[in-house]
Amino acid sequence: VGDVCLRFFDQAGAPVITSLNERVIGMKLEQLRQVKRAVGIAGGQRKFEAIRGALLGGWINVLITDRFTAERLVA
Repeated sequence: VGDVCLRFFDQAGAPVITSLNERVIGMKLEQLRQVKRAVGIAGGQRKFEAIRGALLGGWINVLITDRFTAERLVA
């Protein structure tokens, strides 16, 4: 449903394993979890499921978003 650093995850935040993972040069999701402050910047109705998945999966721990998304996340 979304991606962080070109690493894909589903609605629950679980990693989605694809052949693309082996071709991406960059941080792996496991490495991202070890980062003290992982900031996500996203908003809007189209991005809601991906934002929620990133939060549920622990891929981000700081979110900069719009009011609509923030209110929907805490509802």
